Amino acid sequence: MMLVELESGGGYAGLRLRSSVDTDELPPAQASDVAAALDALAAAGPPPATSRPRYQLTVHRPAGVQVVELVEPEVPPALRPLLVELIRRARGAGT
Repeated sequence: MMLVELESGGGYAGLRLRSSVDTDELPPAQASDVAAALDALAAAGPPPATSRPRYQLTVHRPAGVQVVELVEPEVPPALRPLLVELIRRARGAGT
């Protein structure tokens, strides 16, 4: 189980979004892909400054907290479905 929190900003509109999802709510194969992709990003440094949309994922695991920063279009394919779901939830929260 992991709780993944999204904070998004940047891009030309500069919209800020926040949401979260527990990976137990995802299909098992997707949750496994997400965990593997986040593990692979653990050693990566922050992305360069850009006007493209930025995503900060805060991942709460039993072993501790991991913060990952991503920039479009460099989101790993395994994280794209998670990001889409988090953005959907963030936009739905305001309606």
